[in-house]
Amino acid sequence: MGRRVYVGDGRRGQQVLHAIRTFADPLLDVSEPRAYTSVQQMFDVFFPKYALRYCWKGLYLDRLCDSVISWLADAFSCKASPLSMLVVWAQGGALARVGRADTAVGSRNSPFLVEILANWKEPERSDENIAWARAVFEDLDRGSPGKPNFNVPGVGEDMKPFVSAAFAEQFDRLVRVKRKYDPANVFRVNQNIT
Repeated sequence: MGRRVYVGDGRRGQQVLHAIRTFADPLLDVSEPRAYTSVQQMFDVFFPKYALRYCWKGLYLDRLCDSVISWLADAFSCKASPLSMLVVWAQGGALARVGRADTAVGSRNSPFLVEILANWKEPERSDENIAWARAVFEDLDRGSPGKPNFNVPGVGEDMKPFVSAAFAEQFDRLVRVKRKYDPANVFRVNQNIT
């Protein structure tokens, strides 16, 4: 399943998507004009509020070769819950045209992002699901090193090295901004820069 979003004039968007739509016979084509808020809610059905437990991790990759794809398929076959997912996002376009030092967001130039989404219902199965997400992340990082995605850090991780790795070359700049505008560390939840 592939998802592409074209932001701009609707007629131009139809022209851009035409090549994708006519490349082969799709099993399903649900492309249509949508409001931005609708696009943001597209995946909500997979993650019902208060119904599941989650441990999500993400890693940017510089390549997606046959061996990585094969490895992901094997890792997916060993998932601890049938609700868990491995999602590969193809990046690029306007996202990749932003200079590395222009924003705090890292890895805009990485062509792929892999999200490891451990989702489960039973509280007693938390340990095995968290272990699966961590193992997939660590093995993938060893075999195809990349930068972690700071939106999905996992559960109970040591945040200091995670934040440093996720922001990489922007980290020192963000520390200076934090010291200047938030010396009392008021904004300290989630992936905090101290």
